Amino acid sequence: MMGAVIILVFAMSSIFRWHQSGRENTSQSGVVAAAVALIAVVLLTIGLSQGAQVAEELFISDQEAESTRVFNAAESGVEEALSKGEFGEQPEEFSDLRVADQIDTDVSIEPQGQLTTRVPQGDSVAIEVAGGEQLTLRWADSINCDAAALLFSIYSQDATGDVTVRYTSASPPCDSRVGDGFHSFNAAEDTGDYRYRFNLNTLDDDVLVLIKPLYLDTNLSVSGGQNLTHLIRSVAESQTAEGEDTQQQIIQALRTQPRAPRFLEYALYSPGGAIQQQ
Repeated sequence: MMGAVIILVFAMSSIFRWHQSGRENTSQSGVVAAAVALIAVVLLTIGLSQGAQVAEELFISDQEAESTRVFNAAESGVEEALSKGEFGEQPEEFSDLRVADQIDTDVSIEPQGQLTTRVPQGDSVAIEVAGGEQLTLRWADSINCDAAALLFSIYSQDATGDVTVRYTSASPPCDSRVGDGFHSFNAAEDTGDYRYRFNLNTLDDDVLVLIKPLYLDTNLSVSGGQNLTHLIRSVAESQTAEGEDTQQQIIQALRTQPRAPRFLEYALYSPGGAIQQQ
């Protein structure tokens, strides 16, 4: 662009000099005609360059707008799955959801046998169990007193519908926590991404397990149960004319088991004793 401007300035300067010289010969008209032609070529080049740049910017803007629209459609697909899904033992599919004009959205729900998450201290993770299952829990990336202890609230429902709850816990070896009332079992050391492992056996009437980290936040992995989580995969794709590129966006979300609001449960613990309420 700068080079074209320099050429244009040079050509105009040449015309001005020839015009000012006052020469009245036949060569003057030829030089003027050549300069005019040169100026026309330069202006045309500048115009074409500017036009191409504007067209490219408009194309990019349209692509970004369409990409955002398709992404929003994929998000809407996840919301549709959350509202319509049964989240049971069988996979589910929702095809051709019309959540936006000219965008096809397909959503699938897959039950998962493992839950991997990070749980804040004092919060809980809810695990539905069928009874008689063994849950394997792995947690913490530090050892001893730098790792969280886990409190388990295990809910049972008998044939008459009565619900009871019992408590147990697992803790890394830490002498300062022995008197806290939650030191039921020492956790076994584990390898890999987690430092501790604990196997929790459920009874035939057990229906729900709440897992609460104490003292510290912790990474947590739970396996061995059924339908611990459900993976929601939403694929949105724009419809375009034949031969044109399509826009596609994929969103994956992990749905855990619903649980009661946090303010309905608490666990108080101190070196002298403990009060537990779920």
